[in-house]
Amino acid sequence: MSTGKNKQGVKTKNGDTSKGVSDMEIRVKERKLYLQKEYKILTEHMNTYMGRVEHFLQENKFLEKEAKRNQEESNAYLSYIRKHSQKRQNLIITLNDQNHTDLSEVWMQKEKLISWYTEKEEEVRSALLNMETKYSLMNKEVEDLQPFKYPSLQLERMKKIKELEKELLPIQIHCWTVSCCYY
Repeated sequence: MSTGKNKQGVKTKNGDTSKGVSDMEIRVKERKLYLQKEYKILTEHMNTYMGRVEHFLQENKFLEKEAKRNQEESNAYLSYIRKHSQKRQNLIITLNDQNHTDLSEVWMQKEKLISWYTEKEEEVRSALLNMETKYSLMNKEVEDLQPFKYPSLQLERMKKIKELEKELLPIQIHCWTVSCCYY
């Protein structure tokens, strides 16, 4: 009995290749079925993971768009805040400059008013001195004429004195008011 080789190259003792081929075929078929099942399972896993990857890619695109939109809104808001702050700063500077200008004008007006009131006070004092001088002269004249005692003349002079006193009174009041306001 010669030992021979079957189609797959499996040697048997008695040269019978049918049993060896069938075991081999069974193992190959089992292996093939097992690998097909594994392939099917792995394909399903791969399809599942590919679906998840696709889902995550779409979600990532959405999130990137949202992030970009948020960034644009943030930039727009920051730009608005910067412009608003700059406008307020410019307004503060403008108001500060205006206040300095107004203050300078007020100081100049104050100096002019002090000068004007000083001149007016001097004028009123001068007028008051003139009136007092006239009043003194009139009183002296009245005293000088006292010995004559003409009733009509005395009456006329008394009227003149009263008139002068009436003229003098507003000037004294004005002088007193200006002096009090100045000091």
